[in-house]
Amino acid sequence: MDRSERRRQLKADRKVIASGLDPINNPQQQIPSLMRVLSEDLRAAKSAGSIDPLMTFFYENMSLSMRRLREVPLACAKGCAHCCASWVAVSAPEVLFVRNAIPAAKMDATRESVSRMHQVTFGRSPDERLVMAVPCPLLKERMCSVYANRPIVCRTAVSMNAEICQRSFIGHSGEPIPSPAWFAVIRMSYDLALCGAIRHEGLSLVSCEFNSALKSVLENPQAERQWLSGENVLAGLQEDPNGDPFRDSTNRQIFAAAFS
Repeated sequence: MDRSERRRQLKADRKVIASGLDPINNPQQQIPSLMRVLSEDLRAAKSAGSIDPLMTFFYENMSLSMRRLREVPLACAKGCAHCCASWVAVSAPEVLFVRNAIPAAKMDATRESVSRMHQVTFGRSPDERLVMAVPCPLLKERMCSVYANRPIVCRTAVSMNAEICQRSFIGHSGEPIPSPAWFAVIRMSYDLALCGAIRHEGLSLVSCEFNSALKSVLENPQAERQWLSGENVLAGLQEDPNGDPFRDSTNRQIFAAAFS
């Protein structure tokens, strides 16, 4: 595909995803378009040395997708942070975008807070974390201090019953959280699109536990530049055992459809 053909393809792709992915009506058909757009934006990020425009667009598009579900009754509200104590998996651009939201004046205090929490959660499995009820180090008065930059998992962890969340996450009742399946579809679709773009651009594709990943990039001022140049800035951290979506043959087919 030459440059003019690629421009036409991207113009068509941006039209396809203009209102976000449709979580109800087979979003798999739209994922290749989003994957190609993200790949182009990631190429621009490598040139500019910044992931911020890429991730801002990514999350804005995800918000458009979630807006399609605005009639679905949810119990989630400001100050409701029961789920903010669980094991969260993040990719490098997600955790770097979180780091970029922390003001310089609060960087030292945040680094200390994250380090203390990491000592508590280090090496714990997702199942073990469910019964620990250790809050995210970025919570301030039960509210996320980096809300606009929060990871994919945090954006799509929704519930239709806050009391069950409290009993399950805080009281360790083991009750399943009543969450509409469409939000899981959004999470998996956008994660796949971002992973596909990362893979196509030849960058490091790993998914790690949030506290350890954040501690790592907070201690490495060059992490963003290094990741955009192809380094694995999350090397040696606790990886998500289900973090590679391309183990699934269907996802490999979607990737092939995007870039064949």
